[in-house]
Amino acid sequence: KGRTLNGYKKELTDANAKYEIAKTDKESRIKEKTRDIQAYVAGDSEPQLIKKRELTVATLAEIEAERKNVLDQQFQRQTDIDALNGLKGDQIKREAVLASDTSGTEKLRAEVETLRQKDADLRTEVARLAGEVRNRKVNGESTKNELAELLLRRSRIQKEYTIANCDTQEDITYQALEHTRLCNYAGEDLRKAATITLNAFNEGREDHLTNIRERGNAVQATIKDLQLLIDDQGRELAKTIDAHLKAEAGLLETDEDDDARLMEIAEEIRACPGKKPEDDEEWLALERAIPQATLALGPSVADVLEELETRKSGAEAMRDKYSDALRAADTVAQGKERLAELDGEQKELAQKIVTNNGKLHRIREYVRAESQLITDKVNGRFNVLEFRLFKLRKNGEVQECCDAMVEGIPYAELSAGETISADVDGSTVLGTYYDIRAPLFVDECEQLTPTIEAPTQIIELH
Repeated sequence: KGRTLNGYKKELTDANAKYEIAKTDKESRIKEKTRDIQAYVAGDSEPQLIKKRELTVATLAEIEAERKNVLDQQFQRQTDIDALNGLKGDQIKREAVLASDTSGTEKLRAEVETLRQKDADLRTEVARLAGEVRNRKVNGESTKNELAELLLRRSRIQKEYTIANCDTQEDITYQALEHTRLCNYAGEDLRKAATITLNAFNEGREDHLTNIRERGNAVQATIKDLQLLIDDQGRELAKTIDAHLKAEAGLLETDEDDDARLMEIAEEIRACPGKKPEDDEEWLALERAIPQATLALGPSVADVLEELETRKSGAEAMRDKYSDALRAADTVAQGKERLAELDGEQKELAQKIVTNNGKLHRIREYVRAESQLITDKVNGRFNVLEFRLFKLRKNGEVQECCDAMVEGIPYAELSAGETISADVDGSTVLGTYYDIRAPLFVDECEQLTPTIEAPTQIIELH
C-alpha cells in the first residue's frame, strides 16, 4: 500500500539480488565445511597427528640451530671474501703489467703519432686555404660593389655636365644677341655695361664646367684603380683556389697511403703483443689460488639463509596443518551441526527467491495486459491511424514507445495520399479530444481519390 508498481518491482528485484549473494555465500561455506570434515575423516588418527607434529617441531629447532651457526660464521666468511677479492685484484694488476710490456713496438707507435700529426697538419692547411678562398671572394665582391657605385656616380656626373653645357649654350646665345642689340641701339654707357655682363657670365660658366670635369676625372681615376685592384684580386683568388684544390688532392692521396700504413703498423703491433699471462709464473700462481679460495668459501650466507628460511616455512606450514587437524577433531560435531544450519538457510533463501520470481512474473503479466488495454483504447479513437505504444523486450520487460502506422505500414513509409488521410484522422481525433474546432488546410489534394471527410471545415489546396 502506498507504493508504485515500479517501486514494488524494484524492491523485489533488489531483494532477489541480495538473496542470490547470500545463497552463493552459503554454498561456498557449505563446500568449505564439507571439505574440512571429509579431510579429517580421511586423514590420520589423532595419535599419528600428534607424533607428526612433534617431529615437525624438532625439525624447526634443528633449522634454527643451523641458522644461528651460519650467522656466527659470517664474520670469518667475510674475511675469506676479502682475501679472495685481493687475489682477483692482484691477478688483474699483473695482467695490466704484462699487457703494458710493449718492448719492440716503440718505433711503430712513434711512427703512428708522426702519421697522425702529419694528417692533422694537412687538414689544418686545407682548412686555412678554404678560409682564405672565402675571404678573397668576399673582398672581391666588396670591390665590385664599390666599382659599381663609382660607375653610377660617373654616369651622374656625365649627365650633370651635359645638362650644364646645354643650358650654358642657350644662355650664351641669348646674351650675345642682347649684347648685339644694345650695341646697335643703345648709348655708350649701356654698351659698356652689356660687355661687362657678358664677360662675367662667360667666366662663371667656365668655372662651373671646370668643377664638373675635375670631379669626373677624379672618379674616373678611382675607377681605373679599382679595375686594376679587381684584376689583381682575381689572379690571387685563382692562385688560392688552385692551391686549395692541390692541398685537398694531396690530403686524399696522403690519407690513402697513411691508412694503409696504419693498418700495416696495427698488424705488426698485434704480431708483437705484450707478455702472455700463461707464460708468467706469478700470474699462474694467482690463477691456481683463486679457485681454491672460492671452493673453500662455499655458498653465500644469503643463499644459505634463504634455503633455511624456505625449509622453515615448509616445516611451519606442516606444523600448523597438523595443529589444525587436531583442533578439527574437536569441532567435527559442531561442523556437522553448522552444516545442517547452512543447508537450511540456503533452502530458505531459495524459497524466497522463487516466491519473489513469482511476484515479478505476475507484475510482468499485469504490465503486458495493461499495455495492451491502453493500446486498444487509444487506437479505438482513430479510424485510419493506429499506434504501437509498447515494445516487449527479450527479458520480458515492456518498454514504452510511440510508433504511428496505417494498416501495419510505418508512417515514414506512407504514400502522399495515405499521409494526408492519416494527418486528417489525427487532427480530427485530437481536436475532438481537446474540444477544438479549427479549419484544416490540406495541400496536394489532387493525389486523393476519395473525398476528405472531417467534422470541421476542409480547405483543399491544389
